[in-house]
Amino acid sequence: MNKAYEIVTNKILELMEKGIIPWHKPWRLTAGMLPQNAISHKAYRGINPILLGLAGYSDPRWLTYNQAVSKGGYIRGGEQAMPITYSSVTEKETDELDDEGNTVIKKFWFLRYYSVFNVEQTADIEWESIDRDDRVFNPIAAADAIVTGMPNAPSITHNGNNRAFYKPATDSIHLPPMESFDDVNEYYSTTFHEMSHATGHESRLNRAGINDFDHFGSEQYGFEELVSEFSAAFLCNEAGIVNGTMTNSAGYIQSWANKFKNDPSLIVKAASFGNRASDYILTSA
Repeated sequence: MNKAYEIVTNKILELMEKGIIPWHKPWRLTAGMLPQNAISHKAYRGINPILLGLAGYSDPRWLTYNQAVSKGGYIRGGEQAMPITYSSVTEKETDELDDEGNTVIKKFWFLRYYSVFNVEQTADIEWESIDRDDRVFNPIAAADAIVTGMPNAPSITHNGNNRAFYKPATDSIHLPPMESFDDVNEYYSTTFHEMSHATGHESRLNRAGINDFDHFGSEQYGFEELVSEFSAAFLCNEAGIVNGTMTNSAGYIQSWANKFKNDPSLIVKAASFGNRASDYILTSA
């Protein structure tokens, strides 16, 4: 098994052993910023913002050891690094020929990782203060804007009685009336979950878990559910609302922990697919 998957999954399992479901926790930090590189200011993606956001630092900026040195500083002794994953592609020639007689070149994707430190772990570097966003923020208005702003959106009807579900055959989301939910956070987080399923439709991101559905309880079904949980978590975080669909029971935690132990690549892949789903929803037409 790829060591990058193993390292990240072990970090996730450490959190789950403490009763923490990483994708259920809010990880937006100082000034409403997601974890980002201190030098490029580029926000981290996939599983990375979740791991970094739960590391316990108030500053969202991270950097490598060499980046700290290039700034004229260093990482304090005894500080613990956090892993960051990224995809790398390698091209290899095959023995196959295409229709024009040329050698077929195949691409192989690998997950790699490197270590980063929070700026609070550095010394001899003067960091600029973070510009805070002091605007009045309305999470419910933000959540509603996400729902109404989805491009190529499925229909949403409030006729689901006591059920919330996405129906691929009609490309439609069915929800109970808003007043049936315990609070508005639960309503929007449930809506985000079903919208995330809808991104798998063949007219959007065309995920196998939606278009080649086999049966409830299958590995494919479980993966699609995890993708939608991640996507909904990203959307809740974007809107600033509490994920109202959280289930932190011991059985729920142990069930996912067992799956991750059996397949260490599962959570990294699901977070990546979840990122793509939330990106699709957040991209204006």
